Amino acid sequence: MYEKRTHFRRPLKVPVTCFVEGRKFEAEARDISRGGIFLETRDSSSIPMSAVVGLMFPGDARDQSTFLFGRVARKQDGTNEGVGLSWEKAVSGGDAGGLANLLTKMFGISNPQIQVESNDRGRRSVFKFESESGRPHETRPAGNEAIHSASNRAPGGVATVKSGMSSEGETVSCYIRGHLEENLVRYPALITRLGPRSALAHTTLKYDPRPMYADLIFTIPSKESHVEVICKSEARQISAEEPGTVAFRFFSVEEGESKGLLRRYLAWLQLHQN
Repeated sequence: MYEKRTHFRRPLKVPVTCFVEGRKFEAEARDISRGGIFLETRDSSSIPMSAVVGLMFPGDARDQSTFLFGRVARKQDGTNEGVGLSWEKAVSGGDAGGLANLLTKMFGISNPQIQVESNDRGRRSVFKFESESGRPHETRPAGNEAIHSASNRAPGGVATVKSGMSSEGETVSCYIRGHLEENLVRYPALITRLGPRSALAHTTLKYDPRPMYADLIFTIPSKESHVEVICKSEARQISAEEPGTVAFRFFSVEEGESKGLLRRYLAWLQLHQN
């Protein structure tokens, strides 16, 4: 959590432009560290917990269109209302050298490991911050555990994700409305297959054969209320014939305080289907 800081906080008083779920708002950065940042804003009530916020600092966007992305880890009410973000990544439309200079100047990071990626808008430079565990956010799975880009058809025309795993990769039929979030943009998603480590959903995306990093977000009923589940994933669209059908392979599953909720819910779904 953001409260359990392991990095030195530097006081700050700088205006920043923020983007969350397709919406723009202004805030003031009050302190910053290698682990996160606190933003003072009157708009905190409309910023969901665990949402990814993109930040532009004054001057950063003029040359490189540099964004810093952080996930909402806590909220604060009262006189100093605002949100605390935990850093996830920095993305620049400029070259890797410019981004490295920014990271060194802002956070004191020497020789940052920067990746150059390609998307539909061209090339970009990406740096992934380390989580509290010391591992980078959005770490790819080891070995050949990529998502299979094809699908087969079960009786009744239901698409299922191919998988070489046993029960860990099995999915069950469902009908859950949620969202796919990629680069601060949310797309409605209808989840029709769900498992502990994978899912299949139908979205409004246009076809792109390249894999993407995305969050699959949905809610699950619990005894007390509904719990938001965030599945950080590598995702692939099935085919050009089914452009909106996306297969997800989860890197991690966030269930708030309800640990194990997804597996219990899957067991309940399977029981009722049988």
